[in-house]
Amino acid sequence: MNYIIVSNLLKPYFNFAIEDFYLKNIDNDSLIVIMYVNDNSIIVGKNQNYLKEVDYKYIISNNVPVYRRASGGGTVYHDKGNLNVSFILNRSNGFSNHKHSYFSEIINDFLIANGIQSNIGKRNEILVDNYKISGCAQYIYKNSILHHLTLLFDANLLNVYNSLKNNSNYYNDNHTCSFNNKVVNINNINNSFKSIVDFQNKLLKYLTDKFSLHKIQLNNESKEIWDIASNKYNKDEWNLFYNSNYCFSNEYLEGSNLIKIEIKVKKSFIDNFSITLNNKMYYIENATNKRHIFCELNKILEEFYNKNMISFKCMNMEKLVFKCF
Repeated sequence: MNYIIVSNLLKPYFNFAIEDFYLKNIDNDSLIVIMYVNDNSIIVGKNQNYLKEVDYKYIISNNVPVYRRASGGGTVYHDKGNLNVSFILNRSNGFSNHKHSYFSEIINDFLIANGIQSNIGKRNEILVDNYKISGCAQYIYKNSILHHLTLLFDANLLNVYNSLKNNSNYYNDNHTCSFNNKVVNINNINNSFKSIVDFQNKLLKYLTDKFSLHKIQLNNESKEIWDIASNKYNKDEWNLFYNSNYCFSNEYLEGSNLIKIEIKVKKSFIDNFSITLNNKMYYIENATNKRHIFCELNKILEEFYNKNMISFKCMNMEKLVFKCF
């Protein structure tokens, strides 16, 4: 039997936990479809360094949280104008014979049936005139597959562009990098859908008819899902610091003064931090074993500045902190 779950909670950590629970508890012959919308958030792939993917000053200043999903792929921005659809199945059933693009093609068929001239790109993304409206990622656990995708219906594209930024020139690491794509909202292409709710309901009916889906109400499973959410997907250790090993370097001019910053992070903690001012290097000793995040660096650099005020009076401290990301 095949099932559909519609989550009404806008919390990414809870919705990722739903995927996690059913990925590990699916029957051999079932297909489970999950639909959800997330609140404003940055969603990074499992193997990414999120600092390489975001405008750090923007997300800190605007309180945009970062969450890490279980699948690979690139970084995306979620908000209430973005519909997420997940497909979970066991590889022992007939769906395993289909190629990786199978579910993207299912969604693409729905869009075409509703007057949107879309097509599948080389990374199984869905495009309209080379503008991306949907990206996808996949994760395999034992004999089960999670394939999920996002659909830009009426997202705030200004927030998308302000939040996401390629910082790969500053980081030396082995983490996965995102592909930059021009994006567009479905609602700007075709106004046949009244709202994202109308869009979701029509897609829900389409998938229900195609796969004979039966609705699941989360009851007894909810406690286990909340446990997964609390113990993994709402933890900084997973979202911000998972597999963090990298070297960061940056340099800039403050007036006529050349400032160079070097930070080495090993196993998620700062191993070495130095600032060079006009060829004189200063080691920030109290940064060792601290996290490479704004609240900790702000405190560390404030202490450092107070001890070296005469040498560093030329510096704008707020600017210095954000230049460390």
